[in-house]
Amino acid sequence: MKALDKVLDETTVKYFIGDKFHFIEAKENFLYEDKKRTDKKDGIKVTIVTEENPTEFIKVKVNGTLNDVSSYKLYDSIDFENLTGKFWIKTSGNYNSKELSLKADGIQFQLTK
Repeated sequence: MKALDKVLDETTVKYFIGDKFHFIEAKENFLYEDKKRTDKKDGIKVTIVTEENPTEFIKVKVNGTLNDVSSYKLYDSIDFENLTGKFWIKTSGNYNSKELSLKADGIQFQLTK
């Protein structure tokens, strides 16, 4: 297994990005076929920031709907069920950068925000 193929568990992901997340926004996520967007929904993309780095926006693909986050307001504390990550290489012109793609099975219900 190549290093880029390895799926990182929640503990490892939180080591890299921090463990206290704040909600920014959520949008529906759509599937792509042949590099074109389809009308097929594939969960939601939740944008967050961390307390460790509040200026970097991070997107998490979540299995769920916008109803799952409808009660969240800007900068509310949020957590995820089974948060995992995977590194990938982003190419822009002659430059490559290593990026972290994040996924979660759902939003972790919190009694108090």
